[in-house]
Amino acid sequence: MLPCLYKVYESQINKQITHHFESHRTFSTMQSGFKAGHGCTSATLKVLNDIITATDKMHYCAAVIIDLAKAFDSVNHHILIGRLNSLGFSNDCRAWFTSYFSDRVQCVKSDGLLSGPLAIPMGVPQGPIIGPTRFSVYINDVALVAGDSLIHLYADDTILYTSGLSLDTVLTNLQTSFNAVQLSFRGLQLLLNSSKTKCKLFNRSLPAPIRLSSITNLDGSDLEYVDNYQYLGVWLDCKISFQTHIKHLQSKMKSRICFLFRNKASFTHAAKHTLVKLNILPILDFGNVIYKIASNTTQQIGRSLSQCHSFCHQSPIYYPPLRPVRSRWLALASYSLPNPLAPGHLQVFAR
Repeated sequence: MLPCLYKVYESQINKQITHHFESHRTFSTMQSGFKAGHGCTSATLKVLNDIITATDKMHYCAAVIIDLAKAFDSVNHHILIGRLNSLGFSNDCRAWFTSYFSDRVQCVKSDGLLSGPLAIPMGVPQGPIIGPTRFSVYINDVALVAGDSLIHLYADDTILYTSGLSLDTVLTNLQTSFNAVQLSFRGLQLLLNSSKTKCKLFNRSLPAPIRLSSITNLDGSDLEYVDNYQYLGVWLDCKISFQTHIKHLQSKMKSRICFLFRNKASFTHAAKHTLVKLNILPILDFGNVIYKIASNTTQQIGRSLSQCHSFCHQSPIYYPPLRPVRSRWLALASYSLPNPLAPGHLQVFAR
């Protein structure tokens, strides 16, 4: 647990650093993690727009979704201080960060017993406000080595993708870019989680190939091709139909609704309304502009929503049908695109 005064102090430092980066356009436009006006939805919209644009042209599109092993715990302090130096941070500022990282220890308390202190020679804590910002600085230059492929970074989640008419050319370019990205991560002492790093082929308008060339990591191991993958909270399938995502939404909503129904007699009408508002509706609202193109397959979610009405009974939840709700969110997203604070990779849609 961090003292309150420490959190306030760190928050002010983080604001100054973030303002410096934004005013000098330090962060890559292909990085969305922990930036004002950015989020999982904006990052996923960018990636999916590129992929759908390619598949609409009858192109093959292949991607490598990269997962890093203990990324925040693997940050090298000397490399990070060097990054700050290259970004024009003053000697006093770098000295403050050096002091911040030095002599850090951790211990464990269990059943009233406290272990001895253990030094922490590397890593940035995820709990403090400033931790994610430091990690974004640390990996910022990875976006520069993608070559002929496109890349998008969100904290320790990275997706690398490319498209073209020839599947062999697509996979060759993807392998070349993947090698360069791996070398960049290795230079930062960040290791791939091979079991969670996957390949994916998007063939929305094309027949699936009989055999796919392997994409390998630098250790020579082949990456697994998957039909479905959860990227920033949204399940992506090969046809970009969002059927898998909607099934997961259904399952998640069903489990929560069943729990509420089992305990229905214990809640007042007002409590039922609050429980649905806090536990069910956020599932529907998260990223709903992303899968709006799957409107024909979202009727099943509408049935789950009707169960919420049944649960609340005399306490209406004031939630309109899904179609106008999605249209409203899409209109709000479109309206915000010309805003200078909107993600740069989405502002092009408004031109």
